Amino acid sequence: MSKVEIFNDDCLPILKTFPSNSVDSLVTDPPAGINFMGKGWDDYGSLDHFQYKMRKIFSECLRVMKPGAHGLVWAIPRTSHHTANALEKVGFEIRDVITHLFGSGFPKSLDISKALDKSLGVEDKREFAGYKTQGAKSIFADSITGRKTSLPASLPASLPAKQWQGWGTALKPACEFWILIRKPISESTVANNVLKHGVGGINVDGCRIEYEDGINFQQQQQQQQHANGVVKTAFGADKLIGKSISKFKQVGRFPANLILDEEAAEMLDEQSGVLKNLGQHKQKASSIYGGKFEKSKSENLDRSEQGGASRFFYCAKISPGERGEGLSELPEKSRFENSKGSDLSDGKVREKFTTNPNPNPNYHPTVKPKKLMKYLITLVTPPNGTVLDCFMGSGTTGVSAVELGFNFIGIEREKDYFLISKKRIEHVQNKNKA
Repeated sequence: MSKVEIFNDDCLPILKTFPSNSVDSLVTDPPAGINFMGKGWDDYGSLDHFQYKMRKIFSECLRVMKPGAHGLVWAIPRTSHHTANALEKVGFEIRDVITHLFGSGFPKSLDISKALDKSLGVEDKREFAGYKTQGAKSIFADSITGRKTSLPASLPASLPAKQWQGWGTALKPACEFWILIRKPISESTVANNVLKHGVGGINVDGCRIEYEDGINFQQQQQQQQHANGVVKTAFGADKLIGKSISKFKQVGRFPANLILDEEAAEMLDEQSGVLKNLGQHKQKASSIYGGKFEKSKSENLDRSEQGGASRFFYCAKISPGERGEGLSELPEKSRFENSKGSDLSDGKVREKFTTNPNPNPNYHPTVKPKKLMKYLITLVTPPNGTVLDCFMGSGTTGVSAVELGFNFIGIEREKDYFLISKKRIEHVQNKNKA
């Protein structure tokens, strides 16, 4: 049974109560320092102050983690350098950055043409030009329903607006980062550190991308080379068919610093074209901690005999059922409620679009899928280890850790989000007892 400790408080004073060198991994989704959706928990006044606050928190995280312990810290491209700098300044080693690509981001870009007409007082003279279809997955259609929606389009009314038609201020967000860090080892070698502290490496085999039928790609290639009676082993040596070719067994593709959702995978496949010699295999991410990570919709992609660029770990977007699991007693709310100040592509502010077509009792605006968090937790946490999340949010990291059998420590300042986390984790604990 997993041991769980969760706290409804600011994380800094709570972290200071933990003993040094006691935590096995850090998997956390901190603020980005951009005043996201007008939320107070992401408002630091300036990025300098944001980095200062992160350094104080990460310094305590470094202290409580065991020597050689790894962590994965979320960041967005826009402020990831501030997050990484804060981590590095307090003493963490930056080992890598995992990029999570997704196809459901919505561009929060100001339409400069409309802004010019508005500033010139001729906005009401813009002629209606029909509707422009938004991507099948936008904040209006909602990534769950897949429905396409249309927004009204209009023609420029002034000469400056005509000159700047089609210009905006931002790109569509399509990736997030997970910064892979490690507390410096205390021993002379990683091997000695692992023996003394039980941490120091990442779980490569637990996160390999397996072939669905269990036959590895190398073996299939060898079976196809019967013409000349000679095959290449994994180490390049020629061996006669029928004889022992190698004791080396490929257990799956090495985990990469890239994660895709199913829409991003399909988009990549469309652009890359078909890559040969994949064989008749579908891929799933495996875990030594209990079965496979499912790929959801990605299993429907046709990769028989050949395949595309999307041969990495898949993680479908979170469903309404997963988002609200265990929260039937809580009221449903929009995750855009009380948001303001973010420009949309039509120049309006987000507070005018606070009605979410799919309200949910888990109304945290950045809920991560369990499959993603399970993969990340497995990568950096040793068996029976303790996972720390000092920005718990709605508790997906805690839920995932408990489902995998790890111990969990979570801290969340916002009372509403803490209640959601608490109920979600208790729901999983009750299921485990049943």
